[in-house]
Amino acid sequence: MKALAVLENEKLGVIDLEKPENTTGDDVLVKVVYSGLCGSDFPRMFEHQAKFFPVVLGHEFSGVVEKVGEKVHKLAVWYKVSCIPLKPSFKCEACDEGNYSLCKNYGFIGSRENGGMEEYVKIPEINLQKLPEKFDLLQGAFFEPITVVLHGLGLLNKEVKGKKVGIIGVGTMGLLAVQCAKAYGAELVSAFDINEKNLEAAKELGADEVHNVAKKDIENEYDKYDIMIETSGANPSFVLILKLAAGKGELLYIGTPHSTLTFEYKDFELINRKELTIKGSWMNYSKPFPGKEWTEAIRLFDEGLVKIDKLIGATVSMEEFCERLEEIKGRTLGGKIMVKVGESE
Repeated sequence: MKALAVLENEKLGVIDLEKPENTTGDDVLVKVVYSGLCGSDFPRMFEHQAKFFPVVLGHEFSGVVEKVGEKVHKLAVWYKVSCIPLKPSFKCEACDEGNYSLCKNYGFIGSRENGGMEEYVKIPEINLQKLPEKFDLLQGAFFEPITVVLHGLGLLNKEVKGKKVGIIGVGTMGLLAVQCAKAYGAELVSAFDINEKNLEAAKELGADEVHNVAKKDIENEYDKYDIMIETSGANPSFVLILKLAAGKGELLYIGTPHSTLTFEYKDFELINRKELTIKGSWMNYSKPFPGKEWTEAIRLFDEGLVKIDKLIGATVSMEEFCERLEEIKGRTLGGKIMVKVGESE
């Protein structure tokens, strides 16, 4: 079978691997159809952070069940599924408390083991979310990112309904956050970014206001928002979020920085002076595993409250991915990169 693999840092290729056999026990063989490229995959491709070589990335993927082991009870051949990539130990205090994202001895499909950028994947039943038959498999490939947003929102002390919500960074995660905030009844949803195309998408997906922080002064937005959500991981955003938050506001950090952060003391002091509450969010799981985030994702898609067409920058084959690697590295394709791995039939 074909697989898109990271062969070494900054070098990818389409390679041949043996198709998984001996689907027994609780294993499920999935024929992969779509696999999305996550921002967390970039360091593994370009910044020497791959766990091993060659590694097949892809933890945001969907497909159809081809075979099931004899202990599989909830899935059957031809069911549509989405990957639940975390493999908690289920043997530690964090797991006992349902904090699976905090497990120290975890596995992860698509980084610590091969993922969904290959034609077939064999994984345990517990790591698959059954999708309604009417769902498009492209939607299924967005279950992992939207559940990251839902997990973060679930950690907030404040209810989104009736609140003024600001979202910094409206790439994939931010655009999903815009739609979730609207779905949950926010009084005002404002999007902040430096990319005009992203801001246009945010407006089309329901943002009440959009602000290009590179083109205009936004001081009149300071001290305004009850809830601020940071999804970009960009250094300037980690300071801006403090200025935009209202007194007693709540800050949710979903974006992961990849370089050293520095704060002026007057900026950091805003945490004290405004009595801000800061929440960090990591992954997308709760008890019972995988958690309410995954069933809520089904509801939001089913009711048409979340749309993904504006989030996709390009859909490419494995071979095209390699050919366009420089564009992908430069993030010039303007949205989520989806790899079309196979066909559903």
